[in-house]
Order: sequence, then C-alpha cells, then structure tokens
Amino acid sequence: NEQPNKAIGILNKLLNEQIGSKFTVDTKSELGKIYLSMDRYSDAKQHFLKIIDEHPTSLHVKYALRDLCLIYVKERNTDKVLEIWNTIKTQYPNDKVALDTYNLVENTLINEGQLNDLPPIVNVSGDDIELKIYRAAEDLAITGDCNAAITKLEEYLIKYQPGFKATEANYYLANCYFEQGKIDEALEAYNFVVAQPLSDYTEESLVAAATLNYNKKNYEQALNNYIALEAINPALKNNLLEAQIGQLRCYYLLEKYDDALEYANKVIDNPNTPADILKSAYLSRGKIRFENTEWDEAYYDFIEVDKLGGEEGAESKYHMAEIAYNKKAFDASEKELFEMIEGYSSYSNWKYKSYLLLSDVYIGMEDYFQARATLNTIIENVDEEWVVDIANQKLSQLNEIENQHKIQDEEDDIEIDLNGDLLEEELELNTDEDE
Repeated sequence: NEQPNKAIGILNKLLNEQIGSKFTVDTKSELGKIYLSMDRYSDAKQHFLKIIDEHPTSLHVKYALRDLCLIYVKERNTDKVLEIWNTIKTQYPNDKVALDTYNLVENTLINEGQLNDLPPIVNVSGDDIELKIYRAAEDLAITGDCNAAITKLEEYLIKYQPGFKATEANYYLANCYFEQGKIDEALEAYNFVVAQPLSDYTEESLVAAATLNYNKKNYEQALNNYIALEAINPALKNNLLEAQIGQLRCYYLLEKYDDALEYANKVIDNPNTPADILKSAYLSRGKIRFENTEWDEAYYDFIEVDKLGGEEGAESKYHMAEIAYNKKAFDASEKELFEMIEGYSSYSNWKYKSYLLLSDVYIGMEDYFQARATLNTIIENVDEEWVVDIANQKLSQLNEIENQHKIQDEEDDIEIDLNGDLLEEELELNTDEDE
C-alpha cells in the first residue's frame, strides 16, 4: 500500500496546484483508477463522477462510466449497473468501451432478463444469447439454488420454444421441483426428457419418472418407464436391476401374472439382487405359483423367503401351512402353523390368520373340540374386529358341521333300531312256523 498511497499524495498535490489545467481530468482519472485498485470504491466513485459532471466532453468520460459500472457490479448495485450500461450502449454503441462494459455486466443482464438490444460492437448471436441464458440458469440448479434456478429455467423455456437446451433445462427443472416437493411438476418435466431422443439425461429421468409414477400408484405409466429403462440398456447395472424389479412389481400389481413371473425369474437370477429384493421376488413368485395351484413349486419359493425372515417370512410360513392344508396334509399344516405362531409372533396379522387356519385344520382332522376351543380363544382374547368376525363365522360353520353330524348319528341310530325290530319280527315268524 505504500506505493499507491505515495502516488495518491503526489496526484492530489498536482490536482490542487493545477486547478483549471488541461491535465486536471487526467489526474482525476489516475486517482480514480488507483482508488479502484485498492478497493476504495467511495473515493474512486468520487473522482469518476467528477469527471462525468465537470468534464462532459472529455474522452475520459466513457472510461469513467465503465469503471463506475465495475464498482457498482462489485457492490451488487443492480439498478446503477443497468443505468450506466444503458447510457454506454446508447452513447457508445460502436466503441470498444461498450464491449468492455458488456463483459462486466453480462451476468447482471442475464439475471435481470435484459440480454437484448445489444450494441453492434458486442456482436453476440441469438444462439449465443440463448446459450448464455441457459448456462446461467443451469449453474443455479447445479449449485443447489433451486428457488432461483426454477425461475430462470422456466423463463428460458417460455422464451425459447423450442429451446435447443430444452431437454437439459427440463431435467434440471425436474430435479429442483422434486427437491421442493412439487411432485406433479417434477414428473411432467421428467416425462418431457424421456419423450426426447436418447440423451445423457434419459436414463436418470426414466428412473425418476418410474419411481414417481409408482409412488403415485400410476402403475401402467411406471411400467412403461421401467420397460423403456430396460430397453435403453442402461449404463448403470443397478438401473437394469431397477427396471427388472419395477416391472415385476407393476406386473404383479396389475395382475399380469405371467409377465410378473417372467420378471420374478429375472430378478432372482440376477447376481446383483440384494437380499431384501430377493426375498420380495421369491414371495411374489411363490404367490403366483400358489394361485396357479403349483403347490410344490410355490412351497420351495416360500421356504427361501422363510429363511430370510421378516414380515415376508411370516407371510410365507402361513402360505406353507395353507399349501399343506390344501393338500389335506393336516398334521403337516398344524406343524407349520405352530412354527409360524412361535417364530413370527410379532406379526399380528399373520399370527391371527394362522390361528384361524388352525381351526380349519382341526375341522379337517374332525377334531371339533380343538377347533371350537381355538375359535373361542380367538373371540375372547383378540381385539381386532376383522379377526373376531371371521372367528364367529367359522364358529357358526362349525356348529352347522356338528349339527349335521348329530343328525347323521341320529339317523344311524334309527336305522339300527329299525333293523333290530325287523330282525325280532323275523325271528318270531320263524318260531311260529316251527310250531
């Protein structure tokens, strides 16, 4: 700072000694530049403003305006920046000072949406202007300033239709919408991207669109996204697996079970499938096979799920008991149900279903006493209304079964009595004949 301060002292002395001199404006200009280099903006502005006010015809005026503009840019005084820019582009449209000033204010013009009516010396094409506007918006999105990015990206897409950066703009716009929880807007922007020719943004947009559609229960749309994702041969193996898993889930929920079975096989055979997804795939395949009455195949799928535990394990164990019941292997079903109740007691829904099925098993065994005891225990101890309702229904059915058996037993007794009477009559007739 010693040298600039020394220069300032000399120049101020000259300024005081040469009042009215033709060199006065030069001295003021040099002082302004030195203060500007030292970031002493207030002092610099004072000298540049004096040049403009006191020497309006001097060649130094245009440079004073340029340097003032730089100070206002540094001070983030947008109104002053735009005011001086408008003065320079109007008064010096073909002067290099206009180009120098443009380079200083370009970002401000972009941010304020005033990158238009540029002076000839700037010589920026319409495509260049569009690209600059887009890049500024993109930078905001990349740095995470989504509030500003959304505004600028929307402005870009409205102004340029079609913009040659529309795909990229929609991709970044979608990401920002998603960050702000604007799911419908995000999905619309992602859909725009995936509808365009294949690009660097297609894969990620398909993953995002598929996920959003799936979460919104738009399973047909999600399925289309997953199909498209698999078809582009995604660069990331995880996304290929995601496409397969997504198709499995969507096909299953849409009750397209043949297709779901195909993708369950793909997911199960994929070496990259994590354990939790593998468990779900085995469960889905097992349930499809169960519905197809492929009992043995379904049973082995449920075994794999049971090994991995969790709620899916509880459901699988229950289905294993169902399979045994359907095959009238009542002892095996009872064993599966006891193991389910003991091993998965924390999963109340499946535990209650197991107790209800256990009553059916006892009925199948014709052990009506145990069946009734099981149902009464459920009715007396369970608070879940749906469980109690089913238990009461089964109890009514059990009463009917027992009543039918009672009627049948009574008929059997009558038949025995009638046969006895006939036998007695026959014996009496035979005795009479002998006499």
